[in-house]
Amino acid sequence: MRNSNSITLGPSGCCAGECEQVEIKVNDIGFGVCLVLCDPELLTIAVAHVLFPDSADNTQGAIQYPVAYADTAVGALLAQLIEVEEEMEHGEVEVSSDRIQAILVGACDLPLALSPDTSSNSMNLGKCTLDNLRSELTKSGLVSAKELVGGTQRRKIAIRDAKIRIFTEGEHQEERSVEEIVLRDGEVICKNDNKDSS
Repeated sequence: MRNSNSITLGPSGCCAGECEQVEIKVNDIGFGVCLVLCDPELLTIAVAHVLFPDSADNTQGAIQYPVAYADTAVGALLAQLIEVEEEMEHGEVEVSSDRIQAILVGACDLPLALSPDTSSNSMNLGKCTLDNLRSELTKSGLVSAKELVGGTQRRKIAIRDAKIRIFTEGEHQEERSVEEIVLRDGEVICKNDNKDSS
């Protein structure tokens, strides 16, 4: 394995690095949204597990954990990715946010039994977080290459060697691969898998 670092992100966690130098996992993506920013030309990637729509009620929390909130996550994660690229030996390729694309995963509607708060605000949390992330991506001039959102099943992501694999729980909580995204030749290539692992 070429990856020298293996990282498992928890809620409100984030990391950035070169695709061939880091292996990233995000488990139990429920109402939260996993935001992935990637540069398919320089093969860099940044990932955050975003939990809340905005930081209006917790500005201090947003200072400490900017990627936890949709209104601050995009800018904070983009800055991390650009910092990684600036430290790379990238030859003639100029560091630019124009190449960076986004992938959004999560925002599922958890069954009532799994949600401690059955108020309308709680049930709309994932959708509001997703909508705000989309808005912030647009403001930043970033393109969303792929979205795998909604539904009632939790998901997880495994990133390794410029491949992003997205898994979802089946009816009996078994895992099955539903999507593979590859960064290759300066492009983000989405491949449907839809094969049960069982």
